[in-house]
Amino acid sequence: MGNFTAAELATLPSFINYCYLTDQADVSYWEDFSLKHPDKAALISEARELVRLGGWMLRAEQEKSAALNKLDAYLYPAPAISGRRRMLPYYVAAASWPPW
Repeated sequence: MGNFTAAELATLPSFINYCYLTDQADVSYWEDFSLKHPDKAALISEARELVRLGGWMLRAEQEKSAALNKLDAYLYPAPAISGRRRMLPYYVAAASWPPW
C-alpha cells in the first residue's frame, strides 16, 4: 500500500468491503494489514469513519428520493376515471349506429 490518505483509502472497493464485512478475502487482507502495520491504525480508523459517514449519506439520499416520490404521489394523485367516462366512447359509438 502506498502513501494513501484516509479519503483515498475510503474509496478503495476492497477497503469498503472490509468495512461492511461483505467479502471475507478483503476482510482477511485488511485485518492482516492492520496487524502488520500498527503505525497505520489511525489512518485505517479515520478511513473507516469516512466509509461509515459515506454510507449514511448514501442511505439518506435514497430515503430522500423515496420521500419525494411519496410526496409527489400525495400532491398529484393519478386521476380516477369513473366507469361512465371510461365507457363514453362506446356510448357514442353505439348511439351513432346504425348509420342511416
